[in-house]
Amino acid sequence: MREDQPNFSMQHSSLKHCLRNNSEITFEEDVSIHRSSSVVGKIIMGAFSYIGEESILGRCVIGRFCSIAPKVVIGLGVHPTSNVSTHPFFFASKNGFSIPDGIGKPRDLKDPKYLGPIIGHDVWIGTNVVINKGVRIGHGAIIAAGAVVTKDVAPYSIVGGCPARHIRYRFDSETVARLLESQWWNSSIESFVGLSADSPIDFCQELTSAFRPATYRTFNLADKGTQQVEKPINWQRIYQP
Repeated sequence: MREDQPNFSMQHSSLKHCLRNNSEITFEEDVSIHRSSSVVGKIIMGAFSYIGEESILGRCVIGRFCSIAPKVVIGLGVHPTSNVSTHPFFFASKNGFSIPDGIGKPRDLKDPKYLGPIIGHDVWIGTNVVINKGVRIGHGAIIAAGAVVTKDVAPYSIVGGCPARHIRYRFDSETVARLLESQWWNSSIESFVGLSADSPIDFCQELTSAFRPATYRTFNLADKGTQQVEKPINWQRIYQP
């Protein structure tokens, strides 16, 4: 444990309370998930992201600097609607029930509609949002409270409603392009000291000389405990189109 992080083992303990059903979390230091939230799949979570109370997370990727409010549901199961029934029996999932073998046909879990959502860096997700499987949310996006996200969200787009629809962009196209080009989330937090956070264009300009690559320890947490991972999370591969 690092001398400058005396409570890091406490963070691991808090995260473990969120694990359900053989789930696991691969995460960069530091992250925060409220103890009342549940992780029910394998998730990847980037540095300085946090998740509020009573959220439920299935398999998903969450980038760095994401702000996720209470009671958010991400990437839970999808039931086929073309079967005779939508019950798990009929896609060959016993789901804890005592039933005979040979009922139903398994889903093709490689189908994009069954893949875990991929959430970019610097995404703000409001209270009571539902994010469906197969969705990609671009860097810098905002999801308004109560939205149900059923399709991809563009970088720096603000969306809301049920289903979620584009409302506006956070910035003009030039500013969005500069922010994406800067990849500021890959710079160390020490690089941000004294920069003009209230002016995105000035921030990007100042960061060109202040940029220092971020290095974060990466861990994997599962029922068996916590292990440090030697290979860092490959964000570039994850966010490939």
